[in-house]
Amino acid sequence: MKNNQLTVDFKDLNLTVTKNRDEWIKELHKYVLAYCYESCAYNDNTLSDFLMHGFKGYKNMTDEELAEEIVYELESVYDK
Repeated sequence: MKNNQLTVDFKDLNLTVTKNRDEWIKELHKYVLAYCYESCAYNDNTLSDFLMHGFKGYKNMTDEELAEEIVYELESVYDK
């Protein structure tokens, strides 16, 4: 179910975090937008990826896809 808790394992950090899917999506959205505003290179690469490969949307992702995206985008945020 899409409103269940989603547990993400940041293996490289030896850290596991559980949040509601909507909380994860809001965090991803906030982080990616903020980073796009801060870094022209990140913005260009993100936009290019979306145009070349499409974007499914966080809300449409399976739990596995969303967890993978969370680790990819937010690992540096949780590395504290």
